[in-house]
Amino acid sequence: MEFIQLKLFHLIAEHKSFSKAAGKAFRTQSAVSQQIKSLEDELESKFFNRVGPKKVELTPDGILFRDLTKKLYLDNCSIKEKFFYAKNKISDKPIRICCRDFVTSYILPDAIEKTKNIIPGLKLSITNPSHDKYISLLRNDETDFCLGYIGNVPEDIVYNEFYKSEWFLVTDKKHPLAKRKNIRLEELVSYPLTMYTMDNYYRSNFDKLIKSKNLTYQISLETSGLLKLFKFVKMNIGIGIATKALLQQENIDDLSVVDISNILGYDRVGILYRKDKIFSCQAETLLKFLRITFPG
Repeated sequence: MEFIQLKLFHLIAEHKSFSKAAGKAFRTQSAVSQQIKSLEDELESKFFNRVGPKKVELTPDGILFRDLTKKLYLDNCSIKEKFFYAKNKISDKPIRICCRDFVTSYILPDAIEKTKNIIPGLKLSITNPSHDKYISLLRNDETDFCLGYIGNVPEDIVYNEFYKSEWFLVTDKKHPLAKRKNIRLEELVSYPLTMYTMDNYYRSNFDKLIKSKNLTYQISLETSGLLKLFKFVKMNIGIGIATKALLQQENIDDLSVVDISNILGYDRVGILYRKDKIFSCQAETLLKFLRITFPG
């Protein structure tokens, strides 16, 4: 097995496309296909299934190989960054990132820490503008990339999703909705909610959904601290909604947690950037760690 085969495998797994991987690696698609075929023959496995004209997905063997080799792949990729850093070729300009509080608090820290292990002099500028300003900030080169979600991606913008989480209803264990399945939105809003403040991204999306269904709801308490929500749910002041990442930050053994993705969908986060954007070595390294930590 050669490193170029490992690199091409991970590029295909990331982009779910042989053609996109070929473009990223500056190789022809036929050359990429041949390298993967050789790798599969060597390991007596099939790593990809075709699920559309230009899309592939990992097989169970492919998922296993990805998980076993991602650290090896990353360690090899980081040699370039380490070498440039040793030669003082790392840019002293900060990486400019736009994202919401949730991303800053629960998604970015691990990737930043790993990047700083390779690039100790890493500089960052992280801001939290309104979500609807992301595209204009990217087009005006006022930020390097954004971490968030948009439904309709403009032609000049790239969106690579790397994080997806279910929504959960969090209640006291004795609550009528505790452990219920297939809860309807009308049932959810019939009980007082502990809710995020008006300026919160989640609150904004929830309010839009409620308005689109011509419903209303009662707030028992508003909180700006995402984790404070659980404290008040435990006191049975109201019920709450949360994503998996938030649930993992708190001891919720004494609470009931029910998947309500059937009514609220999924929380998604992707990397947004201009198609013509050229990233610095440190930005590429940070993005690489984000994709590996949250492979989608």
